[in-house]
Amino acid sequence: SAGSTTHTANESEPWWQCDWGYAADIKEIRIWNRTDCCMERLHDFYVFLSETPFETEDPQVLANDANVWNYIYQGFAFESLAIDAQYNARYLRIQVLNGSNPMPLSLAEVEVMSPDNGKQTQYVTFEPITKMRTDDPPFTPVATSTSQLTVQFEIVDGPAEVVDGEIILSGQPGQVTVRAMQPGNGAFNPSAPRYQSFDVIDPATVIPSTAIVSLNESFDLEMPELKPFRITAQAAIGHPELFDIQNVDFLVDGVAYTTFHHRGLYHTWWLPPQYGTYIIEVTATGTNGVSNVATTEITVTPTTENRQITTFDKDLISFPNASRTIMKSFDLPTFVGGYSRILAFLDITCPDSGCDPWDRVAWIQVRHPGSEWIEIIRYITPYGRGCNHNIDLTEYRDILQGKIEMRFFIDTWAEGWEVTLNLLYEAGTPEYLYSEVDVLWDGRYDFGNPDNLQSVDTVTYNFPNQVEKAEIRILISGHGWGQNNSENAAEFRETVNTMKVNDDNFQHVVWDICNPNPDGCQPQNGTWQFSRSGWCPGAITKPFVFDMTPFIPQSDNTFIYQLDQSYIDYCHPNSFTCVSGVTCPNCNDGFNPHYYIRGNLVTYSNSPIDIGGTSATVEKDYSSPMRIIPNPANDQTLVTWDDNSAHSMEVYATDGKMMARIPLEKHTRQKTLMTTTWQPGIYFIRLISDNHSLTSGSFVKL
Repeated sequence: SAGSTTHTANESEPWWQCDWGYAADIKEIRIWNRTDCCMERLHDFYVFLSETPFETEDPQVLANDANVWNYIYQGFAFESLAIDAQYNARYLRIQVLNGSNPMPLSLAEVEVMSPDNGKQTQYVTFEPITKMRTDDPPFTPVATSTSQLTVQFEIVDGPAEVVDGEIILSGQPGQVTVRAMQPGNGAFNPSAPRYQSFDVIDPATVIPSTAIVSLNESFDLEMPELKPFRITAQAAIGHPELFDIQNVDFLVDGVAYTTFHHRGLYHTWWLPPQYGTYIIEVTATGTNGVSNVATTEITVTPTTENRQITTFDKDLISFPNASRTIMKSFDLPTFVGGYSRILAFLDITCPDSGCDPWDRVAWIQVRHPGSEWIEIIRYITPYGRGCNHNIDLTEYRDILQGKIEMRFFIDTWAEGWEVTLNLLYEAGTPEYLYSEVDVLWDGRYDFGNPDNLQSVDTVTYNFPNQVEKAEIRILISGHGWGQNNSENAAEFRETVNTMKVNDDNFQHVVWDICNPNPDGCQPQNGTWQFSRSGWCPGAITKPFVFDMTPFIPQSDNTFIYQLDQSYIDYCHPNSFTCVSGVTCPNCNDGFNPHYYIRGNLVTYSNSPIDIGGTSATVEKDYSSPMRIIPNPANDQTLVTWDDNSAHSMEVYATDGKMMARIPLEKHTRQKTLMTTTWQPGIYFIRLISDNHSLTSGSFVKL
């Protein structure tokens, strides 16, 4: 129960075995049994030794094999036993004889001892081998030994062979496993073997995927006047270590159009010559020479009408009975002009088992497949009741059309909610035909951390030439409060942040009056009536809008969303004045003040915006990607970061041993590490995402 022993499944004649990679003289075998209970799981068992692999699971057959050494132990093996075994072997098996009475085999430790021959021990380091193509030339693997002797390689399995130290691929696909070891000499014992496996891929079988995402056959392309429309396609290819998308070609009724690549998607501008039906083809070709075509038929029509589209429809968000995040794909109308507004109607209802009784942060994000996620709604759930809400999302018209993916996250740890979201497209003439959204900030940011009072990145931006109007829309909600957070920040502290644009400053008072509830969601349970930092329970968080239109003519615009510099959390683990039990109850509490901030820059124009050109650039400063609190670490260490694409975390000791691999939800930006059993030393943390890995933090455990 302390995690120090192993056991097999409950089965007849279970066994455990080891291959140490080379034949060696064996002197003694030492076996330790479990001692807190269940000692009967190791009784009446065989011990087998062999130079060659065991060819059967039948212990009686092995016991009668002249090439297999065996020893039988009858009765319980108590705390430990030592078995004299003068034999030359590579393989060891321990197998219980329990007949028709299935039970597990349990082992606490096994040691295999060789006689002391006076030779030195050597260790081999074997570098990983990346994926290969079936037509790749021979290559030399990289492995070194501490003895400086030449390492030898052997193919354990797969379509390859080793000739004069080189690996030669057979030309067939499959997985290859290579063993590296040094056989030793008069001064060194043989090394323990090291193994690396790699995949061999046939390029002809890797077919690119492509899809047209700005159009769908569920809706006509609506244009009261014939205007340019941006056709957008997704293209990807498997095994990106080996292959890439070489080119994407657009054809409309056989006519080719110029392609440009922007933020993971491929685009072209198309001006329909007249109303009617067209065939659109998008061909993606990989660097392996293989192509794939996506085709759709679209009718261009001047007609628009009010449309209501249901996306989520009483979908359950819950824990642990369902997921805290739901993601679905939807087909939405496609248009240029024709709709004056897009309204969202959000219904939150209680499932039969009841609602989560607490106020939880939530958000809805949208993207075209393959592009970045953009938050369009921030929401805080009410205390234990359902409510209805609405919000104008017209500024997101560019991403609320065609094929989209939408995900809804609620940070619930209880029964949860059923959620419904309807989108109403109101027919009419918009102020601008085109809009684009750039994500400036998207993350969880420390507030009042003495080591990092300004945790939000600085962004440099250049506007495309066609932009006529621009605005930054800030969604912000403050979280964290209590005796270990000075002034009950960030949730219950009125804060004055500053939007700094070049040499101009704009104040942002982050404070919402919650009684009466902004969305009429009252009465509720709990403390719903208390005002909060940027939000109220049971209400959609309204964006704070900064007009950026005066800055369009300028180049290299610098955007800084500066947090209130007058606030310091003196109970923070990084506060040198904090003394647990004296100035604050617990300086290492970890529930520190923070904001969830999404900053979207929306640009508008009545001409197509040149998103593929070089004039529109976003540059961010990621100088502080990870924060570890406290450092040096205690038994519970809080790790926070800003990269919203991370799906897992790995922690390594200085000797390269992986201490933990932790799966993460992509919206998660913090994790508490339990390091109680870890030895003192330095540890390194690496975040892993779909496209990259980033070694971004280290900490000391005393």
